[in-house]
Amino acid sequence: MDKKVKLKIDHVSKKFKEYTALSDINFEIRQGELGPSGAGKTTTIKIVTGQLKQTAGTATILGMDSRKINKEIYQRIGIVSDNSGFYEKLSVYENLRFFARLLNVPLVRVDELLNQVGLYEHRKKKASKLS
Repeated sequence: MDKKVKLKIDHVSKKFKEYTALSDINFEIRQGELGPSGAGKTTTIKIVTGQLKQTAGTATILGMDSRKINKEIYQRIGIVSDNSGFYEKLSVYENLRFFARLLNVPLVRVDELLNQVGLYEHRKKKASKLS
């Protein structure tokens, strides 16, 4: 591997029983591509997820222009806020319930999801206690 490559994902896949979460993912991040604090990583994520509008260029996710994203796409891509503190004080279950209500997802899906990803037994833990 090139010494300047800091992260390389090469044909990575991940299944949870029958559910395929990742399928043949490939990319490299070289030294300096992510940059220090303030280099634009969070801004880029916010543009791709429709939280910010870019001043030039095009960003698409699932074939949709990020400037035209509506709340329905968040049920397909998920989203994590960069505002910590409040969410860390809530339990794992409370966090998922909060976002389920925000996105009009039936609350029954919270338990289904916790079981699916193997966190049901940790649902009462504060989010800050998870790695």
